[in-house]
Amino acid sequence: PRRERRPGVGDRCEDLGRPALAFGAMAALTDLERRLVETAVAGQTLDLRAAPERELRAGLVRDVLLGEHGPVDARGLQVRGAALVGPLDLDGLQTRVRLRLRECTLPGLVLRGATLPLLDLGGCTVGGLLADDAAVDGSVLLWRGFSSQGLVSFVGARIGGKLDLSGAVLAGGSGAAMVADRITLGGDLLLDDAVGTGAAAAGTVQLTGARIAGRLSGRRL
Repeated sequence: PRRERRPGVGDRCEDLGRPALAFGAMAALTDLERRLVETAVAGQTLDLRAAPERELRAGLVRDVLLGEHGPVDARGLQVRGAALVGPLDLDGLQTRVRLRLRECTLPGLVLRGATLPLLDLGGCTVGGLLADDAAVDGSVLLWRGFSSQGLVSFVGARIGGKLDLSGAVLAGGSGAAMVADRITLGGDLLLDDAVGTGAAAAGTVQLTGARIAGRLSGRRL
């Protein structure tokens, strides 16, 4: 029988194909970063709430969403309790990977013009969230203890499902806590028990020209 040729040291990277490139990228990762990739590929959650090491490079999260380390399971990238190092810059990113970060800390998150299936930041603390002109096929979940120390902006964003800020704490500084002018929502906008801090106009939610197909709920807002 014919033996399968194995890659040799003289082969070029383009000859070896994407799996070889992914293996090379994996070899450069730390043990914790390798665990992130492995759990994403397996459709599992990387839970770091009780871990002695919780820091993950934000750039690695972007790489995983882009498939740089192999295909991600349909359940998406799921991380709990991580502390991201550096802002998570997903400006203009197009991915079919669901992003679920729970109880994580992020210096900032940029999603301007990005396209993704779902965004879940339940319980996260972020320095700010800029998602102008973003397109999310499903829902955006900024709930269950989500808090922002800066502006949350969804100007011109298109969300197929709901935008849920139930129980969120929004500290927009001297301006509005959230600006969502001209947002298009296929589902509900939920602001139940949300808190916007600041005096006078500060801490408000701005929805000029918003189109909401579902209901707008702001109980105990």
